[in-house]
Amino acid sequence: MNVRAQGELAVGLLGIWAMLQALSVLSTTASMMLSMDRQAMLTPVLAAIALPAVLMLGIGYFVVRNSATVVRLLFPTLGGEAETDPMELSVVLVGCVGLWLLGSAVPGMVRTLLLNAAVVGLGFPAPRARDQRAAVGSVVQGMFGLVLVLRPRSVISLWRT
Repeated sequence: MNVRAQGELAVGLLGIWAMLQALSVLSTTASMMLSMDRQAMLTPVLAAIALPAVLMLGIGYFVVRNSATVVRLLFPTLGGEAETDPMELSVVLVGCVGLWLLGSAVPGMVRTLLLNAAVVGLGFPAPRARDQRAAVGSVVQGMFGLVLVLRPRSVISLWRT
């Protein structure tokens, strides 16, 4: 199996992971909706939880269906039919870790922003410092994932020195 095929497999598995995570959040949200007494009042909060999960489900489906295109866009310098090169394989693995970090950070950022807006809009007190730390943590995680996706060779060379 060449490096490009391994990259397509890894990206496809990340898409499946994203869909499973989204389905888990959506099933939890559905059970919360069924057990709440004040559904009308908390609809914005539930939407803030469900919207990132629906987004993650769609992105996961797109990545699974188009893994070859995603790998070609993310790793344009990968070899084609040649034997597996350890450096190329490490580039794919570092890039996939970056995708995983982005995949888990972006829904968290969207959820935190929407929840804060919904809570303040419903007349509850402003979010606590803990919620703000969670938002900052998601942003930092997303930035680190973006660096791993865009500059995997630089990260690898940094580790090897």
